[in-house]
Amino acid sequence: MSCAAEQADLGLHQTSRGTTLPVLNFDINSATHTRRGQLRSGATVAKALSFTLVQKPFFADLPHQQIHSSIYPDVLHQLLQGMLKHLVIWQEDILGRKEFDKLLQALPQTNGAQHFGKGFSTLSQRTGQEFKDVTKVLLGALGGSTSLRDKGTAGIMVLKATRALLDFYYLATLDLHSEKSLVLLREALLHFHGNKEGFTNLTSPANFFCIPKLHSLVHYPPGIMEAGSLLNWSTDTMEQQHKEHAKLPFRESSGRQGSATQEMALWVQRHEAVFKFDALIDWKLGALSLP
Repeated sequence: MSCAAEQADLGLHQTSRGTTLPVLNFDINSATHTRRGQLRSGATVAKALSFTLVQKPFFADLPHQQIHSSIYPDVLHQLLQGMLKHLVIWQEDILGRKEFDKLLQALPQTNGAQHFGKGFSTLSQRTGQEFKDVTKVLLGALGGSTSLRDKGTAGIMVLKATRALLDFYYLATLDLHSEKSLVLLREALLHFHGNKEGFTNLTSPANFFCIPKLHSLVHYPPGIMEAGSLLNWSTDTMEQQHKEHAKLPFRESSGRQGSATQEMALWVQRHEAVFKFDALIDWKLGALSLP
């Protein structure tokens, strides 16, 4: 999914014309050109334009492809560790970490919801699971904040924007979608953009929302229409294999830069061989039935 949105437009609710080969039109300046008007090196120009220089992308020699068509919305990094992470940080900035923790601690323990008895700021590592847990109780906690209500219209807008973004998250992660769910998804994003100024009025400057992950939410409805449920594409599926196929093998390796990768690969191969051999023994003993 390709997008040519400018940095200044990332906080707006609008799509941009997609392109595979962007045409760069920019004024001659000292950052990108020499005194004679010639372009500087590729790395210098890319840095000046805030681009990431890729010498030869892996898809350069694939003739019948558009690489953007293989990129779909990612719930884990764009929502859980993206916009919902920003949302929690904004709330901490507005209320202060101490009060934010007290609001979470004051909630009663509920079946199916994580109770943050020590608050949220005390967590040494905030993973996608922690943000998934806090979204279940976030709106209820903020509803009990008198200081947020005392902030008047801006505080009410913050509550509305929070609810809209949470609605967007839960709608985006549905197992099945319909035309109605996609309409509700778009409406939730519109409601967020309609109330997001509450955050800027209380915390930050006008360019507060120039965030690529915020702009990516515009592409969720067409992505769902094209490829189905986003749970099929969320990278948390691969994250579950990270410990078994990366962390544990590296822990058993020498850690040397030149040989660690080969040692990790050998460790994984041997463990897979042992697993298959154990399965064969169980089948021979009748403890495992093959399909």
